[in-house]
Amino acid sequence: MPVSDMPESSGPVAAGPEAAPLAAALGRTLGCSVRAYYHVLPVGGASERVGFGDDEVTLSVAEGACRMRLWSLTGTECAAPDLRLREGESLFVPGGHVYKVSDVHTPTVLLVLVLGEQV
Repeated sequence: MPVSDMPESSGPVAAGPEAAPLAAALGRTLGCSVRAYYHVLPVGGASERVGFGDDEVTLSVAEGACRMRLWSLTGTECAAPDLRLREGESLFVPGGHVYKVSDVHTPTVLLVLVLGEQV
């Protein structure tokens, strides 16, 4: 299914089999488990804070553009300035941090790769 045809979501949803080869190759290269998700946002959409505990995350804009902010799980202050991500750009979210998406001016699809335990 083309990413532009994916249903909107309020948070990350597990990616289908099309993402499995990428997740597997990345996992072999990094020596860790990798889980793939999509986060689909409509025009004007925003997310709540999203996190994966102590796992590290990469967020890649597959389509569209959005603003990102990061927070530490232990603090209330923003851990990074607002970042505007456009199609093809990525952001690394360290373990113990959450992200929030806002300022979506065109339908946006994020590929969320969660880097888990070392294997």
